[in-house]
Amino acid sequence: MKDGKKKVMFMKKLGNSGFTLIEAMIAMAIVAIMIVGGVSGFGFLDLANASKCSAKIDTGLTKLKSQNMSKTSSVYMHLYYYDNDYYILFNDSETFSPSAANYSEGEIVGNEKLRIYFDNQDLSTIPARCVSVGVRRKDGAFTNTATPTSSIKVVRASDSGTAHEITLVTSTGKHFID
Repeated sequence: MKDGKKKVMFMKKLGNSGFTLIEAMIAMAIVAIMIVGGVSGFGFLDLANASKCSAKIDTGLTKLKSQNMSKTSSVYMHLYYYDNDYYILFNDSETFSPSAANYSEGEIVGNEKLRIYFDNQDLSTIPARCVSVGVRRKDGAFTNTATPTSSIKVVRASDSGTAHEITLVTSTGKHFID
């Protein structure tokens, strides 16, 4: 009999179902906070992509130097833009022209959410859409750079003020990320 009374009391409490205005407002506030956090998180993902892209380019320059010092033929690093993406490719050709037939030979380093600049020129607007860098075997100096100090900037497309810059010192072949 006691179990029956407990059941009736439990049912009476459940009979008054629904949300109060305060409960609904608290739930809406929690959902709003989650949405704002999610939307602002996308900006941080773009920034992480820019950082990752600049790290890949920096690693590519190190790889270029080591390949040129260990091989008898010259190796070139081609940083290029094709179909809203940025790629990096290593081969023995001094120049490279990205096309539908060969663009996928390279490794993708960035997407349309980024902009890559070489000596302050947007890679997507350079006529060849490609920058090629080599290394001289005798002294390790960079070749195919027009200035004593060149730079590669990786910038979020939505925020041109935040940049990861890789500086190339042409005469010494050194490079570093600022």
